[in-house]
Amino acid sequence: MNKFLIIPLFFGLIFTKSAIFGIAEAGESLESKLRLTFEERIRWTDRHELDLDTDTGKNLDYMEILTRVGVVFTPDENTTFSARMANDNRPYFQPKTRYEIDEVIFDKFYLKLDKVLGTPHSLTIGRQEIKYGEGFIIFDGIAKAGLLTNYFDAVKGSLNFSKTTVDIFITRQPKEDEFLVINSLHKPLNRNLGTMQAAGIYLVNKSLDKHQLDTYYLYSHEMTNSPKVELNTIGFRASGPLAEKIDYAFEIARQIGETDNNPKAALGGLAHLTYKLPIKYSPAIKLEYDYFSGDDPDTAKDEGWDPVYSTYNKYDNLYPYLLALDYGSISYWTNLQQLRLIGTLSLTKKQSLELSYAYLLANQHIRGARYGSGYTRGSLFGIDYKIKLTPNIDARAFTEYFIPGNFYSDGADPASMFRFEIGYKF
Repeated sequence: MNKFLIIPLFFGLIFTKSAIFGIAEAGESLESKLRLTFEERIRWTDRHELDLDTDTGKNLDYMEILTRVGVVFTPDENTTFSARMANDNRPYFQPKTRYEIDEVIFDKFYLKLDKVLGTPHSLTIGRQEIKYGEGFIIFDGIAKAGLLTNYFDAVKGSLNFSKTTVDIFITRQPKEDEFLVINSLHKPLNRNLGTMQAAGIYLVNKSLDKHQLDTYYLYSHEMTNSPKVELNTIGFRASGPLAEKIDYAFEIARQIGETDNNPKAALGGLAHLTYKLPIKYSPAIKLEYDYFSGDDPDTAKDEGWDPVYSTYNKYDNLYPYLLALDYGSISYWTNLQQLRLIGTLSLTKKQSLELSYAYLLANQHIRGARYGSGYTRGSLFGIDYKIKLTPNIDARAFTEYFIPGNFYSDGADPASMFRFEIGYKF
């Protein structure tokens, strides 16, 4: 089954739905219980000098075509079933490659039960999305395929109290999809080409007025040939208003465990303030600091931060690819400090503009011809424009430009990226 068969399938679902509604008995109709969803996003990307070396000319020019077709069925107020098929094709113009249909999968397939046995608690079973806070440690269940596969094959129970929620979950992410694949292409999905298993608990407390306090524990085990990682992550997060026009967020986490039988001890965190002005264009200024410890090559201990289930482009869209130069995996957030300044403007009710600057540092040197003797990774500039064309159609254009610092060799050249996308959903 290929991408283009999704369209007739989509219209088939509409026909089936209409037929069901036509024969529904009097009373509450099935139409109020069954909802179809559809999303199509077309994105063009042009990236230059991803290896920071003009001699090799590593430039990419390609498109991404993301299609999602789904159904949400709610037979009663406490039961929800959701299923969604997805496909993300990428025709390349530079380098020119043969265009092939990519894998078609179910990126959602779960059953959610609310008020289990008459209690306020809930249970979600199956392929689902899980995100806590800003996705600092838990968001992208499958690291290799981007937005197409940010899901978890998991069982999650939520204990809901008056001002506290406790989520308990277990998940298993294989090196390639084993279930719910329409046309298996045996694509590697995890960054280390191995199965990842995890269990965690995440507590959210809102006892303090307008503030939220989170604490969590995550046990993860990467079953790969090398390196083998067994990790315990313990973290705390706080967010809310600091003053009338100032919001804050703070998160810190500690990791202990083993990497190839060597002890591991890593630290990661973030802190940011956002100042919002109640004037024309609703300007906002955000100052952010992020820290991910790096591994000292001169010690047996592994001090490098492991992003676990957070290997996505959460800060920008260019530098995640440059991180792959260091660790062989895109968006592998480690050995990094960054100070970011972001300004946003609401040009109209349907248009926004964001200007950003990030100063990037490394905590540890990396040996190799590509690297220098300093700790300054460089400076990253960005412009991001968004517009909502209709209630169902939006578009976005942004560009980023990176100037390398002395962390890289003297011959390192700037890198750049431009992207335009348009999307439709209902």
